[in-house]
Amino acid sequence: GRELGLAQSVEAALAIWKITGMPCWFVPTLAGFGEVELPPIVKTVVICAEHSASDLDRYKIDQATKRISALGREVKVFRPPQEDWTFLKWMGAAGDADT
Repeated sequence: GRELGLAQSVEAALAIWKITGMPCWFVPTLAGFGEVELPPIVKTVVICAEHSASDLDRYKIDQATKRISALGREVKVFRPPQEDWTFLKWMGAAGDADT
């Protein structure tokens, strides 16, 4: 199915798109991830979360996952490959730091 990423910053959304080629929308708050009106073509929602997420952030991600799943969509949580990396650092390591 068609995937759409959701990221909490414009920079992270751009980095995720550059790294993976997956379309990614900026959503200003984690709580908003579960409130986004998704196009019907989207079958899988990828919540893009940094490793530094607090307990409250993890709770909000869990709530968004439940809400999106209840709409009949698959949900994945995607994080940078190394725990001390942000999505921007990952993009730089992939050779796209000049973007």
